[in-house]
Amino acid sequence: MGTGFVPYPSAVTHSASTAAVHSYLVSLRALLKISVQVIEIIPPQVATDLMVDLKEPPQSVPLDKFADDVMAPLTVQPDADEIIVEEVEPFRFPERDGTLREIVASMTDSD
Repeated sequence: MGTGFVPYPSAVTHSASTAAVHSYLVSLRALLKISVQVIEIIPPQVATDLMVDLKEPPQSVPLDKFADDVMAPLTVQPDADEIIVEEVEPFRFPERDGTLREIVASMTDSD
């Protein structure tokens, strides 16, 4: 869902945790660049049994589609630092794109 880049008002702790994991992975990648490849997979909301209310599209991406969307770029670009699936792309650089306030407002309005 990209909550490491755009805070989700209804899940403040989750957003802060994913932002921390992103920061950690960027640092880890820099520290281990000679010996280990660190790839960050930035998932959308995936349809699983973890949250019944969010299991069905359009809120969630089907698990098979997500897996295919992750594996496709990995086979083409195995040295990628990040795998960003289509549904998360708008969340990756919202400050640069000037869309942060709009995205956060839409998250708040949809709750």
